[in-house]
Amino acid sequence: MTRGPAPFSWAPSQYWDGNDGSWSSFAIRVGTPQQTVRVLPSTAGQATFVVGPLGCQSTDVYEAFPNCTHTRGELFDTSKSSSWNSLGNYTLSLETNLGYNETAAYGLESIALGFSDANGGPTLQNQTVSDILTTDYYVGLFGIGHQPTNFTTQSNPQPSFLTTLKTKDLIPSLSWAYTAGAKYRLKGVFGSLTFGGYDLSRFVPNNVSFSLAPDISRDLVVGLQSITATLANRSTKSLLPSPILTFIDSTLPYIYLPPEACTLFEDQFGLVYNTTIGQYLINDTQHQSLLAENANFTFQIGDSTTGGPTVDIVLPYASFDLQAEYPLLYDTSRYFPLQPGNETTYLLGRTFLQEAYVITNYEHSNFSVSQCKFEDGLPEKIIAIPSTNNASTSLLSRGAVVGISIGATALLMLIVLVITLAVRRRLRKHSKRLSSDSTNPLKSQEIPRVFPIQEMGHGSLYGVPRELADSGKVELMDDKSPSGSDKEVLELPQSPPVYYELLADTASWGKRKTHEQRPSIASSAKSKTEIYVSTRILTQSRTSIERSSTPLVETIITSGPSPRPQFPSRPKPLSFSRSSCPTALAPDLMRPLPPTPISESPQISPVTSYSQRSQRLRKLPVRAPPNSTSTSGTFENVSPTSPKDQSTDTLVEREPGNVCTSPVELEIVIPPGESEPEASSVSSIDMVEKRVPVDFF
Repeated sequence: MTRGPAPFSWAPSQYWDGNDGSWSSFAIRVGTPQQTVRVLPSTAGQATFVVGPLGCQSTDVYEAFPNCTHTRGELFDTSKSSSWNSLGNYTLSLETNLGYNETAAYGLESIALGFSDANGGPTLQNQTVSDILTTDYYVGLFGIGHQPTNFTTQSNPQPSFLTTLKTKDLIPSLSWAYTAGAKYRLKGVFGSLTFGGYDLSRFVPNNVSFSLAPDISRDLVVGLQSITATLANRSTKSLLPSPILTFIDSTLPYIYLPPEACTLFEDQFGLVYNTTIGQYLINDTQHQSLLAENANFTFQIGDSTTGGPTVDIVLPYASFDLQAEYPLLYDTSRYFPLQPGNETTYLLGRTFLQEAYVITNYEHSNFSVSQCKFEDGLPEKIIAIPSTNNASTSLLSRGAVVGISIGATALLMLIVLVITLAVRRRLRKHSKRLSSDSTNPLKSQEIPRVFPIQEMGHGSLYGVPRELADSGKVELMDDKSPSGSDKEVLELPQSPPVYYELLADTASWGKRKTHEQRPSIASSAKSKTEIYVSTRILTQSRTSIERSSTPLVETIITSGPSPRPQFPSRPKPLSFSRSSCPTALAPDLMRPLPPTPISESPQISPVTSYSQRSQRLRKLPVRAPPNSTSTSGTFENVSPTSPKDQSTDTLVEREPGNVCTSPVELEIVIPPGESEPEASSVSSIDMVEKRVPVDFF
């Protein structure tokens, strides 16, 4: 998982600045070349206010005072910056509801956080900067809000520094965490400001969440439900007549409360409001009395004025013990930072943030307020606030991410193992099936479907046989090129013949090698399969007991393994012309052939032999056309009453529902030692009562 940007913890300047108290400031570098100034964070602002050179010049109202540049956090001179882009003079859009309406020169300028690049933060260009002269804000301010600054002369609003950090992916989220610091705690605890996260070592966590108000100029609104003073004698005093909604704002040090609440403070602690100066000034006597009281002020706040979860923020009297200096007062004096206000001006200022730690998340539109924790020597513990875009992954701890990764890896390995086992099991079963098939010749090859009166293309019985070979040659069988004229085109190339036997009982047996089986594991020799064709002339149908008036032919085809017989040298063939039989096939011949055991396979031999089957032999009339030099002829369908001098006799194959009436060509081969019958006349040919091999195409 790709790690996102880390939060940026802005180190304080380690200066205590201000004329209305001692406040922990932060350093920035402005312009080109960079000019270093110190500013105070403003939770209500979004622009940067820096004090210009005119801020330390004598005026009709103020006289120049010694060490002005340092007390105001150093000055920024726009005329010495080459990157200053002036936008004109505008009213400062900050605390206008309190009557602050001073004007200042605005411009766009580069800003870098910290005293140097080594220990500072990023440098951003075109940031909104105001060159102030007023002493209302004695030290410059750095707005940490996310709202843009709108100018009437500019068509596009100028984004804030926080928004630019997030846009440039320099922080994980649009959020910040801040506490003002407390000089009176320990040896002085500086403030803390973190962009995109918070410092867990600086506060006591709680489960109270506050929602941002819809008014972007007053968004950090809380319900102040009560203010209780706990005195040294453990007695308590309520100082808020009724709950109010108030705004947390670090721009000013004051706490604005209803006038009735201010009266209760006056009565309890002897405070006197100076209307001329507009402050509760504290003299030495009052100061000693307040120290003796050692009161703690508990502010109980919630998301609303009544009910709901609440959190208590306790402020000691020391947090109210502030000192005002020139030009706020001509003479340095202590003052109590309480101001009377109304519903539009109630606020909890920088005094409150000395003891409160605020975390604001603009992406989730909420914030939290917690009690600050002051312990010496605690190291920072910066925690990132995830963005809404990657909250689901960033909220996971490192241990959770590691656990999820290990679980996902284990699941993936388990899936791979299951798939591997399944594949191996499948392959094992397939291998066993192949081994079993290879040891059984009847299973190792599929018994082909053999079609009668058709030739086997490419020497294979698999698939539907083709009538003609792939060479495209056709046989010319017409009157102009009769059979035996040496002008016919052979359908198949010349090849060694395969011998068949024409039995004297009108049955013809033949064989042909059709398939070669791959050697099995046990034997490397090739096993062969033989096809046997038996053709018989019948005078009686197998499906009817009535005698047929026309000679019928019955063809039986079987197959089985058999050794190839050894024939003598090729005998001289006697060729008969042939023609194709109709492709209408008998259903009996269309079914798959059962395997024929070797013991039942007919043994074909070229030697004429008479056996016990001779009692069933019938004479086969074979007639040759006159003036023929070879014993050849065409067998046709003839009736028993046909004259014997007809040119041909026919063998007809009868199948159920279909009778093959086309002529069949046979080539009768006379083995060596046999004499060729005379063909001088048809009548001179005697009845054949011998078995002769037939070359079957």
